[in-house]
Amino acid sequence: MKILGKIIATISLLSVFPTLVLASNDFSRIGATVKISVCGNNIVEANEDCEKGLGIQYDCRNFGYAPKLINCDISCAYDILSCKNIEEIKEENTESKLPKLMIVWDSNNDGKLAFEELTSFLVKWVDNWKSFVILPSGNSESERETVAQECDINSDKTCNVTDFSIILYYLSND
Repeated sequence: MKILGKIIATISLLSVFPTLVLASNDFSRIGATVKISVCGNNIVEANEDCEKGLGIQYDCRNFGYAPKLINCDISCAYDILSCKNIEEIKEENTESKLPKLMIVWDSNNDGKLAFEELTSFLVKWVDNWKSFVILPSGNSESERETVAQECDINSDKTCNVTDFSIILYYLSND
């Protein structure tokens, strides 16, 4: 009678908790997989920004700095230590032929903007121009000048098509 009671109890438990059978299995069969990232295997894995062997270049602009191409270093990270803040570039290039707002985008310091340099600059310039254009007319002159500083190429305290034509003048036709 005791054996029959244990069998009935086991069957009723298994019908309610079918996983109980697994709980009594042999635990020596449990396996685990550990995945580690290996720098230098040409696969960008966890905790890696890049792989040197893939030869992919980024620009310092991707990380919020002045334009300059950067490569993947031996630790599978982009070498952003060689990037410079935009303000540092403005101070270094005081003798450049380019207008002040355009200096930071001339990554090869040739006094002209190549097409690749120009496209990034134009996106920023147009955004700043839009901000200037939509300013309410009731804003003070100093508020307008502050906004204009980001898109006023010829220093006339306004952002307009003249500024845009100056930008096009410095476009390299090569």
